[in-house]
Amino acid sequence: TSSGPRRKAVQDRITRTYRDGIVMLTVQLEEADIVNAAALATRWGVKMWLPLLCSTAILFGFGVWALSSSALLVGVFFIFLPIWVWFMIEISKFVLIPRKARTRFRQSKGLQRLCTISPEKDTLNIQAQTGYSNIPWSDFLKWRENEYVFLIYSPNGTYRVIPKRVFLDPNAGETFRQTLQEKIGPENKQSKNIVEKTSMKAIS
Repeated sequence: TSSGPRRKAVQDRITRTYRDGIVMLTVQLEEADIVNAAALATRWGVKMWLPLLCSTAILFGFGVWALSSSALLVGVFFIFLPIWVWFMIEISKFVLIPRKARTRFRQSKGLQRLCTISPEKDTLNIQAQTGYSNIPWSDFLKWRENEYVFLIYSPNGTYRVIPKRVFLDPNAGETFRQTLQEKIGPENKQSKNIVEKTSMKAIS
């Protein structure tokens, strides 16, 4: 089929441009990309899970103690409270967050438009139908990834989604990850450039 040679040509172009130091990523987001991005953006780390686990153990333990002290209603309440909290967390994770992401994608024409992303030495260049952006790497807060997407965060909490499916060559995806590590810092760690800017503002 013709799709085979076309895919091979695109793959060769990506490999060659990375070898020259620049890659042009053509991105058209799909609904699944936004759902995967929302799941990653709302994924908790150890700093969030640890207090919740400790609180759960304390509440559950207090409930068991209350039951053993013949305080039936109090014991039942403190045993089922953490169970209800965990249930709502799972509902949010598997139902509410994906539903909100799908609605956002369907209602936003901007998310559905084709754009070209080019990571260069000092900037991340984004060409879309609505205009052209030249964003210094130092303006980004952090980045994250999962199996499906990269997220690049701005200081205001918004993020740009780059699906991993656009990297036809696995080496291109690895090179892009190395670029993020070099320009922004380790994954999910606040950029040293942002820390320096914040410190300078505080001093001034």
